[in-house]
Amino acid sequence: MQYIIETERLGLRELEQEDFGALCLFLQDIEVMYAWEYAFSDEQVREFISNQQKRYEVDGFGYYAAVEKESGKVIGCMGPLMEHIDG
Repeated sequence: MQYIIETERLGLRELEQEDFGALCLFLQDIEVMYAWEYAFSDEQVREFISNQQKRYEVDGFGYYAAVEKESGKVIGCMGPLMEHIDG
């Protein structure tokens, strides 16, 4: 697996539609998503992945899948974002 950033235990790679199930585990958990003030629907999770894939093309980066290397499981997502803030 090719990682964009890698440590001894963690690798970051671009999100893929195949990550849907793993992302649902936390994006649809209201306790995890308290700072966003809502949990995602299935459609919103799919849109989230698609939006990150667009960010890779437009900005060159976005949220990445955080993969626990030992298990190969996606345990989160993280990364820099380009935000346009008015004011």
